Amino acid sequence: MLTGVLLAVAILFIFIFSLNWLTHHDESKTVPSVAGKSFEEAEEILEKAGFEVEIQDSIYVDTVKPLKVLRQVPEADEMVKVNRTVYLTINRASAKAERRCAYRVRRSKSGDAPNTSPAGLCSAGSPC
Repeated sequence: MLTGVLLAVAILFIFIFSLNWLTHHDESKTVPSVAGKSFEEAEEILEKAGFEVEIQDSIYVDTVKPLKVLRQVPEADEMVKVNRTVYLTINRASAKAERRCAYRVRRSKSGDAPNTSPAGLCSAGSPC
């Protein structure tokens, strides 16, 4: 019985002292600014800095070139833990896909057609 208790206490101490290593405590990086850059360029910069990259959303802005980064989360110059994912909002290649997605979502909300294209998937850049 005593050996079981000692073993449990030893495992607990090992776990507590390894938390700093497991959670990367006090290890942080500054997020580089990628707004205005092409998606490929932003991806390269962020991956070289040690971040994962994911497209969170895409919208159409007619005054911005296609596939340029419009926004990033976390923001530029924020201090975050290592191995963090940076989510990007990029400019669509055309406004046509955005209108088609909005039309399908409107139709499904009015009950005319089943919701075959959820708003979240359309705005995330998947084809509608």
